[in-house]
Amino acid sequence: MASPTASESKIEAQRDGADVTNSAVPLAYEEAPYSAVDEKKLVAKLDRRIVPLVMLSYTLSFLDSSGFSTFLPTIIKNLGDWSTAEVQLLTVPCYFLGAVAYMTTAWFSDRVQRRAVFVVIFGCVSVVGYGILLSNSPSGVQYFGCFMIAMGLYIVVGLPLAWLPNNCPRYGKRTTACGMNLTIGNASGIMAPFIYLTAEGPRYIRGNAVSLSMVGMSVSIYSFLWFWFQRENKRRDAGQVAPEHQHLSEEEMTELGDESPHYRYTY
Repeated sequence: MASPTASESKIEAQRDGADVTNSAVPLAYEEAPYSAVDEKKLVAKLDRRIVPLVMLSYTLSFLDSSGFSTFLPTIIKNLGDWSTAEVQLLTVPCYFLGAVAYMTTAWFSDRVQRRAVFVVIFGCVSVVGYGILLSNSPSGVQYFGCFMIAMGLYIVVGLPLAWLPNNCPRYGKRTTACGMNLTIGNASGIMAPFIYLTAEGPRYIRGNAVSLSMVGMSVSIYSFLWFWFQRENKRRDAGQVAPEHQHLSEEEMTELGDESPHYRYTY
């Protein structure tokens, strides 16, 4: 049986490990004392650059995800002479690759605490996949394009769900931003049936072109956020403080959350 001292040491080690794992949102910014009025003010001041841009990007990519998931069997069916059972079977490898790519990338992204580089790279992979579907290529090549879309699209949709709360350290601001993002973004799936029209099969030029442009726009927005977060962190590393924050105490600085000059964004 382990001694009390050994048990306490183990608990301390686990606590230290948890602090390192959760270093993306320092506890000082999460647990800083605040009043309900202060939190309402912070929520009211949701960053007009970060939250709307992430919501727009998520809305665009989720629309593509909804359209791809719904119409993948239809797309595959028109690539060859397949039975319904064969079509459903051929969708499985696409989803499997998408799941493996997403879980692997999410794990690695969490280990290195980087989001943007993976979102941008795999978003470009999806753009190439949609380009293949738009091309006049053989059925096998277009089926390969479906794999490329699945490999990138689910990362573009899923990884920002961790990226947004990483950069909203205060509870009220984080829950409001995440709730708005999910509500507005998920509602975009309503539009998916209107871009893949039965009459436009089997190529679905308009549906795939709209999907390509939306993924491309989403990648562009995330690239801008990547650049902005890096620039803002460098500005804070250089010791630049906004005039309205220069006379605040350390505790008051901490209460500012992501607006604090001591806070560093995850990108």
